Amino acid sequence: MTSLFQILMLLLNIVWFIVIAHVIMS
Repeated sequence: MTSLFQILMLLLNIVWFIVIAHVIMS
């Protein structure tokens, strides 16, 4: 359960980073 939560948080961080990078580039 803990590993699943860590993977979820990692994916959230990656998505958040992509969104921020996209906003900065635009």
